[in-house]
Amino acid sequence: SLDGKVCITDIEKVVSDQLSSRRLSENSVYRAKGKLPSCHWNPSLAKMASAVTDCGVFHVFDIRAGKYERNVVVQTKHQNLQSHTWVDTYTCLLGYGDGMMRMFDIRRPEMCVIQFQDNLMSNIDHIALDPQRRFFVNFGSPQFSVWKLDNRTSGMYSSIMLWQNDPHCRSSRRPSEEYRIDGSFMLTGGRQNGLFATCDSTGYISIYDVNTDSAGVYMPRGSLY
Repeated sequence: SLDGKVCITDIEKVVSDQLSSRRLSENSVYRAKGKLPSCHWNPSLAKMASAVTDCGVFHVFDIRAGKYERNVVVQTKHQNLQSHTWVDTYTCLLGYGDGMMRMFDIRRPEMCVIQFQDNLMSNIDHIALDPQRRFFVNFGSPQFSVWKLDNRTSGMYSSIMLWQNDPHCRSSRRPSEEYRIDGSFMLTGGRQNGLFATCDSTGYISIYDVNTDSAGVYMPRGSLY
């Protein structure tokens, strides 16, 4: 939320309380200072979640009340932190409002592992990671960019930009300031095959294939963002 709270709800307990007519369960709350633009679950550590604040702090915390021994607070020393995604159990990629990307290892939280600039993006609102950890996509302003992971360097990133694309079939027209876009990678037949989908504020749904650099565009009626 915008007041620095992360609320965690146990859905099974809420349903159980409803069925038994007991008082509804309360959310457990993790408190941070600042606005929280991004929250995620850790991909491997049970009961661990994470959040970032716009003032540049990366929080990793146990959702169980009173369990503080595994909590980590990383001061990234850079403002306007907008997004994050876990690359593996201990490594997280952070995206900033100036197009900068930084990676931190929570086992060594005092040190930035790597940083680089996404020259196509002026702002990174959301980072979508391929489930097979081969690619990631930065969404924000002006549209999005696709990057390839370099597994030969222990999970570090190669600065290989595959393409920047907009949903208007690679139009040269720049979107307006009000334009918004988001998306995620797709699972097809239970197996990730390099497809990701986007939707935007102009009403376009687009599907891209990172393996073949191909795209398909569909436009239903109305805005989808």
